[in-house]
Amino acid sequence: MSQIPPTSAWFANHSGANHGPIPFSQLQQIFSQGAPPETPVWTEGLQAWIPALQVPGLVPTPQAAAPAFTPQQAPSAQPYPQQAAVPQAPQPATQTAPAQAEAGFQAQQPSQQDLAPAEPKRKRIATSWASDASASLPSESYPLDFKFCLVQGFKQTIANIVPILKLLAVFIGITFILNFALSFILGMVAGPSITTPDPAAFTPPTMGPDGQMPDMDAYLAASQNTASAGLSTTYYIGMAVVQLIQNAVIIFLTMGGIYAGFQLLLGNKISISMLFSQKSKFLKGFLASLIFAFIVGIGYLCLIIPGIFLTLRLGFFLPAIVEKDLGIIESLKYSFGLTKENTFPLLVLFIAGCVLLIIGVIALLLGSLIAIPTFGLAVLIAYRYLHTGESKISVLS
Repeated sequence: MSQIPPTSAWFANHSGANHGPIPFSQLQQIFSQGAPPETPVWTEGLQAWIPALQVPGLVPTPQAAAPAFTPQQAPSAQPYPQQAAVPQAPQPATQTAPAQAEAGFQAQQPSQQDLAPAEPKRKRIATSWASDASASLPSESYPLDFKFCLVQGFKQTIANIVPILKLLAVFIGITFILNFALSFILGMVAGPSITTPDPAAFTPPTMGPDGQMPDMDAYLAASQNTASAGLSTTYYIGMAVVQLIQNAVIIFLTMGGIYAGFQLLLGNKISISMLFSQKSKFLKGFLASLIFAFIVGIGYLCLIIPGIFLTLRLGFFLPAIVEKDLGIIESLKYSFGLTKENTFPLLVLFIAGCVLLIIGVIALLLGSLIAIPTFGLAVLIAYRYLHTGESKISVLS
């Protein structure tokens, strides 16, 4: 056998699987730890797989003669390191290698993830928080880093733009179709009750004897009253019902979107079916949303500032229901306690998010498709950040 440079990249067949490329020195270390000397190995320059003990200097101690070995066809002429060109080696004799040698081979075995295209690096998550159903508030308060939340929200959006846009398209499509259908039904039901005002009822303004026109404000108000008189009570009730149904559907889909966002932040794949995954929690989310709207509405009537404060402090009630399955009142209390000492950073995050949405609108459709999920994910990241800081958030570098 011709001399083989020790620096060559080697392949070894262990337990029926090819491992490599492995540097010669590292392969020597694996065999010194007790790997079977009959293990088939191959490198460029060899016509077939051969037992390791036949390679000079690879097995450190003298070994018994190699068992009968049937060579296979050598690898194709494709240049190294295309591992797919390495042929299947014969099964080695059934032996149990010491633990250290076994670990050495396993460390060289490429996984499917290693062979996949490179993805953005993520910090490893120590434990799964998505299954945490504890209603207890975190024992430690974490000052919110709103910049971190926005940056990570943007990176998560860009890294997962295709599945996010699919979810967003289904969300918008359902709400649009529902709005069109309900408006059509309302027109069919309440339409006959809507009377068309008689044009003769509108008296055009005429110039008085003194040459002055009548008060236009009074004239327009009278015209408006005459037009609105044609709308029946049935129409107004129908409008209220339509609005309630629309809000219920939006809340239901939003809860599904929150669940999908949590899965995304864990590094998991998301699917359209996740939008419909929160059926068991919908009633609590819907009723809590009504209470939230009532409380915040009163706050906005009180010179706006109390409304903003309550929006920031109570706004995490839906994520709390989705993640922890809390009750209606419990979710609102949980959000209020979770956001303690972080009202101002949340305000900055809220303002920055609004600016981002405005920029998205200015940039037309493309900007909105990025701005909406970025802000939504930033809010979910903020929710997780208030629990653990960065320690259990999948961070994109």
